[in-house]
Amino acid sequence: MESRSLEGTMNVSGNYEFPAVKGIQAGRECYTAMVPLKSIPQMFRYPPPSKNLKARDRAQRTITQSRVRTIDWYIRGNLDSYILPSITVVINSDIEFDPLGHSARQNALGLLKFPASAKVNVVDGQHRCAAISDAVGFADELSEESIAVMFFVNRDLKALQQMFADLNRHAAKPTRSIGILFDQRDLFSRIAVAVADRAIAFNGFVDEEKNTLTRTSGKLFALSAIYDATTKYLLKSMPIRGEDDEEFAVQLSVEFWNTIDSIIPQWRSVRENLLSAGEVRDDYIHTQSVSMCAIGSVGNYLLRHHPKEWKNNIVKIKGVNWSRTNYELWNGRCLEHNQIKKANANIVLVSNVLKKRIGIKLNSSEKALEDDWERSKQK
Repeated sequence: MESRSLEGTMNVSGNYEFPAVKGIQAGRECYTAMVPLKSIPQMFRYPPPSKNLKARDRAQRTITQSRVRTIDWYIRGNLDSYILPSITVVINSDIEFDPLGHSARQNALGLLKFPASAKVNVVDGQHRCAAISDAVGFADELSEESIAVMFFVNRDLKALQQMFADLNRHAAKPTRSIGILFDQRDLFSRIAVAVADRAIAFNGFVDEEKNTLTRTSGKLFALSAIYDATTKYLLKSMPIRGEDDEEFAVQLSVEFWNTIDSIIPQWRSVRENLLSAGEVRDDYIHTQSVSMCAIGSVGNYLLRHHPKEWKNNIVKIKGVNWSRTNYELWNGRCLEHNQIKKANANIVLVSNVLKKRIGIKLNSSEKALEDDWERSKQK
C-alpha cells in the first residue's frame, strides 16, 4: 500500500486536514483527531459576546477571562509537563473523511478534511482553546505540539445546547483532599501530605479522599483540614519559598502536631483502640477543621513571637474542654444548633479560647469578635 503522510496541516486549497479516527456515537459518525496547537487560534475565534444575545440563544457559556489566564499560566509554567484534556467541537460544514484503505480497520483511520472557512463551535473546552491561543504566542515550541479534538458534524443550536448539558451533567470535581494528595507541583500540598504521613496523630488516621468524614469512617482527620491548619495557619508568613525550605517546614510542622497530640488524650486513645474514631468525632470538636486551624493559628503566633518557648506555651491548652456538650464555651464560637461552623470568625473565636488559656493578649479585631460573642450570650 502506498505510504501516506498523516501530519495535520492546512492544504493548498485552504482546507484543514487532520489525521483522525472515525467512530460512531448515537448512530452518527464522529471523528477524533490530534490537532496541532498552532491551528487552535485559526480554527476557534471568539468575538466579543453580544449584549443583546440571550443565554438561551447561545450554545456555550460566556468566556471567563480569569479562567483563561489561569490555564494559560499553567501551560506556560509547565511547558515540560502540562497536560490538557480533549476538546469537543461541532463543524457546521460538509466534511470529507479519506480512509487509509478498504479493510474495516483501515476504513476507520484516515484524514479528516473540512474548509478553513467552516464554523467550528466548541461544545466543551472553550477556555482551553482560548488559553492555548495565548500560550502559543508566548512559547514557539508549543506550535508543533497537539491536543485531541473530537469532531461532530452539523448539529443545530438545540443539539449543541443539549450536548453541552450532557457533557457537564455528570462532571464530578475531585475533592480538595484528593486534589492535595495528587498535586506534586504545589509546595504546600507536598508539605501537607508529608506531615500527614509523619505526624504521630495523623499517620493512618487521615482520609485522603474525602473532605467530610462519614459517621462510620475509621479516620480522625481529612487531608484538606491538615492542609489548611498547617499551610494556611501554622506556617503563615513563615520564610518558606521553595524546595530548599520544604523539609524544614515538614519537620517543624510534625514537631508541632506531635506536641498537640501529647496533650489531647482522645487522639492517642483511638490509636490504642480505646475509643473509635467515630466516637471522638461525635463527642469532641478538636478533630474538626475549625479547631485544627485555630490551633495552627495560635501555634503560628508562638513560633513567630516566642520561637524558643513555643512548646512550653502551647502545652498550656491541655486543660481545654473540647467536648461538643460544652455549649457554654463553644456555642456561637463554632457550634450553631450543634452544627460545626468554619468561617474565619469562628476560627478566631476558637483561637481566642486558646490564647486566653496561654495568656496571650488578644488584638483589637480578636477582642471585638470576643465582645460580640459575649453580647450574643446575653440575648
